[in-house]
Amino acid sequence: MKQMLLKMHGVRGSIPTPYADRSRFGGNTSSIEIATPDTQIFYDAGTGFAHSKFDPSAQNRLMLFSHFHHDHIQGLGFNPAIYLPDNQLRLCSALVPPERLNAILSDYYQMPYFPVDIFGMSSHLICSDFEQTVAPLADDIRISSIELNHPGGACGYLFETDAAKIAVLLDNEFTSSQHLMLARACEGADLVVWDGTYTQAELADKTGWGHSSIEQALSFSEDADIGHILITHHEPARTDDEITRFQSVYNSHKLSFAYEGMEFNIPASQ
Repeated sequence: MKQMLLKMHGVRGSIPTPYADRSRFGGNTSSIEIATPDTQIFYDAGTGFAHSKFDPSAQNRLMLFSHFHHDHIQGLGFNPAIYLPDNQLRLCSALVPPERLNAILSDYYQMPYFPVDIFGMSSHLICSDFEQTVAPLADDIRISSIELNHPGGACGYLFETDAAKIAVLLDNEFTSSQHLMLARACEGADLVVWDGTYTQAELADKTGWGHSSIEQALSFSEDADIGHILITHHEPARTDDEITRFQSVYNSHKLSFAYEGMEFNIPASQ
């Protein structure tokens, strides 16, 4: 029975927060690693990706993008591993075809925004079609996408093996019309990663900003057939003390708050 690993490399939304009062949970923007013994996947390339390590034993390595807002791509060019020719990395997104993905990232990672044209100099960074990229991995890990509600569009991803299921839903503004669709997609998931940028009170004047609340996560975890829900994409101003207080306020064995370096191995034991 193969384990599936999920590791949080970046848990902050919108902008990095390198401040002492936000250091326990972490100030790097969104980046998540999901891995089986054969496949290593990076989900988004916020600043958390800059310190992610490539597994030399992985037979397959790819990066999935939920969307292309600044906080989800700004770490790609700062990971030294991407400059090593032997480290082939396939980049794809269910949101756009590979030609569009290449255009978006190439424009971002060249002058005047970045000093080095990383795609022009790196033939081992390959933008590829999402379906064609994940299909050959099905015997090891099955990956599918789900449409999310976010300005400009975004997609979540489902990761399944014979022993585990993980759903990552970033970035998403949850609405009641999504509930049935998301519940069906996440049915049986051991872990759901949830965009909990705001509290319900904070969400009141942020309609259309593209994010969900912690209370919505708690309600979803109670209604849907899932094992655990993990809050991430923390609001930039959210301090460690506030998040720690939330852990007591939203007291549920099914809900927790992500911090950098946090790991889940599913199933927990073999």
